[in-house]
Parts: sequence; C-alpha cells; structure tokens
Amino acid sequence: MVRSFFFSCLLLVSFAVPLLAQESYREFARGLNLSEPQRAQVEGIKRKYMDEWWALRMESARKRFELRGLQRYEPDQREKAERVQRELDEIQASKLRLYRQYMGEVSAVFNEEQRGLFNRFMGRENRRPVYPPRYVYPPPYRFHER
Repeated sequence: MVRSFFFSCLLLVSFAVPLLAQESYREFARGLNLSEPQRAQVEGIKRKYMDEWWALRMESARKRFELRGLQRYEPDQREKAERVQRELDEIQASKLRLYRQYMGEVSAVFNEEQRGLFNRFMGRENRRPVYPPRYVYPPPYRFHER
C-alpha cells in the first residue's frame, strides 16, 4: 500500500516537472508586462535569428553524426576526425555568438525593471547547459592505435 502510494507520487512528479519547466518561460514572459510594441519587437528579433539558428543546429547535428561515424567505423581517420571536431567547435562558437547577439537585442527592448527581471531569469536558466550535448565526446579524442 505504502509502496504503491510512493510509486504513484514519484510517477506524478516525474510528469509534472517537465510541464512546470515548460510553463516557466511563459509565466515569466507574462510577468514582464510587455507593451504590444515591445512584444512585436521581441517577436521580430526572434524571427530575425531563427533561420540562422536552425541552420547552425542542423549543421551541428550533421557534424556530430559524421564525427560519430569516423570514431566508430574509421578509427584510422584521426586527422579527418580532428578536422570535423574543429568545425563542430566553430559551429558551437557561432551558435553562442548568435545567442549573445539575440540576447543583447532583446534586452535592449526592455526598460530597466524588465531588463533586471530578464537578466535574473536568464541567469537562472543558463545555469543549465545552454546546448545540452546528446553525445559527449571527451577531448582529446582517443582512437585505437594499431
């Protein structure tokens, strides 16, 4: 009886946490009390960066896939794997630059109070990894020597 109650509570919490996190940004955005012109500016800024952001994400995914294939099936292709890793690092740096540009432009739309709330919220959110890696590649990459 106690076990089933504990298990039910655990199951409920495991579903509730992602839903709460998903709503946290929406609630935060409502709490900023943006005017309609501010809201329109923020949406315009988001649209401005969205295509480039998605292109970088897709290129990053292709490079990770290529790197995984080299590591698994072609361990003798060390130079090529290192080149692909450098390209992947450059893409990640581009994503970070783009993110910072976006954040700077969005922050400039706000008044001082809104900017303070925004910076505190983003500071809390950014404690989590901005780009959580799906596949972790510990540098430097070790290949099987023959």
